[in-house]
Amino acid sequence: FKFKALVLIKNLRILKIEKKKYKLICEDFVVYASAVFLVVFFCWDGGLKNQILLSGLVLSPLPHPQTTHRRMTKGMLSIIGLAIVLLVSTSHADEEYCVSNYGITICGSVRTAGAVDYIEYNGVQFINAYDHGRELQVAITNASGECYNPTEAGSSADGAGEGTTSVLLGVNLDGEIYRTTSQSAFWIPPGQYDAGANCYAVNQQAVSNYIVNKALVIGYAGYTNAILYEFNVQVPEYQTYLQIEAPTGYMPIAFDTFFTISLATGALTQTDGGPGETPDPVIISTGDGTAAMGSFLQSAFTQYSSYARFTFPGLGPAASTSKWSNVWRTNTPPPTTSPISFASVICIGSLSEVQQCMTAIAASSGYVQSTEQVDIPFQ
Repeated sequence: FKFKALVLIKNLRILKIEKKKYKLICEDFVVYASAVFLVVFFCWDGGLKNQILLSGLVLSPLPHPQTTHRRMTKGMLSIIGLAIVLLVSTSHADEEYCVSNYGITICGSVRTAGAVDYIEYNGVQFINAYDHGRELQVAITNASGECYNPTEAGSSADGAGEGTTSVLLGVNLDGEIYRTTSQSAFWIPPGQYDAGANCYAVNQQAVSNYIVNKALVIGYAGYTNAILYEFNVQVPEYQTYLQIEAPTGYMPIAFDTFFTISLATGALTQTDGGPGETPDPVIISTGDGTAAMGSFLQSAFTQYSSYARFTFPGLGPAASTSKWSNVWRTNTPPPTTSPISFASVICIGSLSEVQQCMTAIAASSGYVQSTEQVDIPFQ
């Protein structure tokens, strides 16, 4: 009887130990699963890919204190600590939103309120994103010029920093389509003087009421190196004159060779870096012609188009830039009750590929042939 009692006690102890083991395993599962959830939650966004490295913290052994209560408490503290690390090390300014198709990658970011700050094709980056006035973006002016200048990516006060005064209202990434909605900041903050424009800000607030909705589609009209850039703008107030860069693209200074192209014939004419405007679209290329970007206004609220070009060398390797712009203007007050819509075609690749892409799409899909006469106000 004594022997049987001892065996029974031993078995009960084994059962108690096994029960404790299973309980510890369950607690481990809860703690580790929660930690994995936090990592996935904070790192899932494309712009936070680098933060996935922090998942290594989950693989480190969590403390095993003597009591279940203390153990669970320390486990949860580990999770909370992990969450804090992720939150602190993950700035919203680092978030990027990207789409890819046909070897082209297009990205925007919270830093630029969704304005496109990266286009890569064949290993070449086509966009200069040094500050918030560059990028590939929509910019608006009235008769006051830059002193009333809603700018999609942000304000001059944002400089080369990680924050933006513009407001990103929404992002949608759907296959090869990149969509955003944003509220543009005024380029010059209220009350400030801009030496370049030689004027004080006309605007009384930092953020305008201009809402820009855009969609970029990779691949268009049978050309995989074409991007369709569609957008609309809600004009919030009565304007007797309005100019929209629809859009404008700032490129690295390695793109330093300028051409205009006749959409009717496809003929290229080499020109200087401006500043200047022509009735024909602009292509900017590297000197050897291996990489180029060109664009034309395919449709607009009224039949007006003009094409501008600029170069800003000597600002250092990061800040120096070349610029093209699809310019739309009107002296007819646009409606304030509904958005006005535009579409531009952007072609990238070698100079000859861009030439062929632009000419063929213009022939098949049409382009804005300017018929409206617009008086440009003195600024």
